[in-house]
Amino acid sequence: MLTRDNIEWAASLLEKDPDQATLVIISVLKSRNLIREIRIREALEQRNLGHNDRASEILLLAIKDAGGGTLLGELYHHLGTNAQGAGNFTKALEYLSLALELRMDAGDNLGAAYTTFQIAMCKIMSRASETELIFEFQNAKRIARAALNEQGLSAEHKGNMHQNLAFCLQLESFFEDAIHEYQNVLQFREEAEHGKEPLERRGTAMTLARIAECLMGLHRYDEATEQALRALAIFQNIADVNRIKQVEATLQQIAEGR
Repeated sequence: MLTRDNIEWAASLLEKDPDQATLVIISVLKSRNLIREIRIREALEQRNLGHNDRASEILLLAIKDAGGGTLLGELYHHLGTNAQGAGNFTKALEYLSLALELRMDAGDNLGAAYTTFQIAMCKIMSRASETELIFEFQNAKRIARAALNEQGLSAEHKGNMHQNLAFCLQLESFFEDAIHEYQNVLQFREEAEHGKEPLERRGTAMTLARIAECLMGLHRYDEATEQALRALAIFQNIADVNRIKQVEATLQQIAEGR
């Protein structure tokens, strides 16, 4: 059980019984990590349901129990994305900038890549200047490529980094290049989501939705509709309210562009 008494007991054991003290400390750390994962998962579920205020409450509670560095940076990152989803871009950039600083100080290159990309997305939504956006795109791509050089990177993280690179290309209107990159992403998604039911593959759905947007940009409306509907089916199955709205908006734009 995670209590201050456990921590103090472990400290008192360090000289008397180092092995037992180590076991207690490991147990405490595992409990903290489990609590963190549960709270983050709960916050993300609330955000996906459109309950941004509740998601923020959960994350702020987790921050009180967090130490520093990577853990604290991850929590502030999620706070930032949650504020962004609620349309509070000033607060989102404040949280994300703090998350980036914490992650870079902790040497968390992968986490820094995620946060840098999210800052770029937030700048787009807050209608930053073209010069500022160009800088953010280049910075996000540079850090994502650096993160891909990390040893032991999982298929899920590889897919996410390539997805971020592809999305930057898409925003720069390099649609053919972006689609090619997204096709590579789908291979990593297949590996990362192996064993999941077809309608539970959220990462795949996000990639399909982006491909649909690129195809729309190339005026390939029939193909765009097909990919968007595939993405929509998955998001509806997992009740991701925010993504459902985004894909429905894409389908509306396709219909208007025909």
